Amino acid sequence: MDQRIQGARGSSQLNTTKVAHVIKELKHVGRERGDAKVYFKVWDNRLGEWRKLYVFKGAFNSPNNGVPVKELLDRMREKMKSGQAKTEREALLQVWQEDIEGDVAGEDTPMM
Repeated sequence: MDQRIQGARGSSQLNTTKVAHVIKELKHVGRERGDAKVYFKVWDNRLGEWRKLYVFKGAFNSPNNGVPVKELLDRMREKMKSGQAKTEREALLQVWQEDIEGDVAGEDTPMM
């Protein structure tokens, strides 16, 4: 079941198990607040553990945390345009995988 938690200063948290809901939310945030940043906690099946993406090491509460929504959506569109991904879901998963492998995942700090 999806759960939305409203946070301080216009922030929110979406808890979901569905990639389609994440994509829908990214598009909504991109339309409403194109300069917004997001970060994720995703399950890595290969390692059997939760991974944080775009939470920078040693700076959990830093204003630099997060990736701009526009950048993430642009990368997804490029994957689809180039034929590397056939669906938005596949494109998002590829972007996340690249970033996990590129060590964009943050250190293991608790999610807020």
